[in-house]
Amino acid sequence: MIKCTVTLTGEVSRTAATRAGRDGKSFTSFGVSIPVYDKNNNSLTTEVSVSLPSEKMPQSIIQIGKRVKVTGTLYFRKVEESIYLNLHATSVLPDFSEIDELEGEMEFLGRMSRKPVTERRDKKNRPFQSFSASSMDSNQNPPTFIWVHFLNFRPVDWLAPGVGLKIRGRLDLHMFNDRLDVGCTTSSIEKWTADEKEGTTK
Repeated sequence: MIKCTVTLTGEVSRTAATRAGRDGKSFTSFGVSIPVYDKNNNSLTTEVSVSLPSEKMPQSIIQIGKRVKVTGTLYFRKVEESIYLNLHATSVLPDFSEIDELEGEMEFLGRMSRKPVTERRDKKNRPFQSFSASSMDSNQNPPTFIWVHFLNFRPVDWLAPGVGLKIRGRLDLHMFNDRLDVGCTTSSIEKWTADEKEGTTK
């Protein structure tokens, strides 16, 4: 399980479309594009698919090129090697900041990879850990696994390949090898016990 409580600001890039959900209720979706950067400041334009119950959608501001501020819960969907962003909105408002960004807090349940944790030090010689972990997206058929790269500035000594993890932290999206890459800087990290359906290792 990966979900993020986020705020998105950017330009509408895809016109609104209304359809019925699985529960029979009407919802409206549209796209908002933002740039995502790599360490060399190269950018990748990424579209976030925003959805909201139709009766709550402010149709007057959902026009291509208009700026919006969206709050809600962000989920990730993986198709082959590409990751798509789906934001279930709780509010959509006009935005006047002129800043394109997607920021928020991640909740993660999954398993660490088979690779051991890497112990590092920052520019001020403070220790931190870097590692990867995966979480299963059971909504896909067959299920897929989404990988997150973590930075942990409160090192723990029990991290080991394959261990189950429950993590909260700051979402960090960036570009790596011309693809969207999901990262997180942890604020809390705990061991998590789960059955094999919830995660896997590689």
